[in-house]
Amino acid sequence: MLSICIPIYQYDIFDLVNELYLQCKTSNLKFEIICIDDNSDELYKLINQKIKKIESVHYVELKKNIGRSKIRNLFIEKAKYSSLLFIDCDCSIPKRFIEKYLKNIKKDIVYGGRKHSDFKPNDEKLFLRWKYGICNEDLSIDTRKNNPYLSFRSNNFLIKKKIFSRINFDESITYYGHEDTLLAIELKKNKIEIFHIENAVTHEGLETNTEFLKQVRLSIVNLDSLYKKKKIKANEIKLLRAYQFINNLLLANILSYLSNFFVKLCHKKLLKKEPKMIWLNLYKLFYLIKIH
Repeated sequence: MLSICIPIYQYDIFDLVNELYLQCKTSNLKFEIICIDDNSDELYKLINQKIKKIESVHYVELKKNIGRSKIRNLFIEKAKYSSLLFIDCDCSIPKRFIEKYLKNIKKDIVYGGRKHSDFKPNDEKLFLRWKYGICNEDLSIDTRKNNPYLSFRSNNFLIKKKIFSRINFDESITYYGHEDTLLAIELKKNKIEIFHIENAVTHEGLETNTEFLKQVRLSIVNLDSLYKKKKIKANEIKLLRAYQFINNLLLANILSYLSNFFVKLCHKKLLKKEPKMIWLNLYKLFYLIKIH
């Protein structure tokens, strides 16, 4: 018995929901597909109304945007089955997607992975997000298994409801970024294994370069806040380890005076055609130095 949970924001989800429905019916299981819209624009609400006609689909529209953490926790009270499958709205699923999760449904938590198209986007304004996905998010199954907690993402995972009711997303995180990092750390503290399988969804909803960099900044603000609140340790995150190394060398204060210049320089480099990922790494580091 499976509750499929899809938080929605500014995306047409008909094709995803329809494919999930078809795969569930083929698998002959009891299921429900719960879709909660986090106060998208009226255009997307109108587009997504048609999923109501699909059997076993429950569609809810929130009158106020509550953010990535709170909306995911909301599924705890909406779902009626013992296993919850979370899928981001801006992705597509492969054939046998549901079948592969059903083979592992008795496990506490299972992560299937993420991938991006092998082909460059035609629109240059989407290149940075695509390149980042290819270089940083499209991890092989072996890589994920070698670092099972920090390889976890909330875009595509199965979890037992009884566990998610006890260990869920931190609702103090209202901006984009690191809500899944903190969840994985809490799972590790509670000695709950994250099992990794080869069942990646394809990320389709690429943000523009400018919007992606805005999200990067928001994620660093979140990370800095979690670090200051001691919810995340420096040795758990690569970016924090780099900052800590600089701080131990007594260079953080000096570099803070130069941070504005370097943030602007990296930003400019990243908006050029086919930017190198080294500029994004430096952008993150100097932005963290700037705000810390």
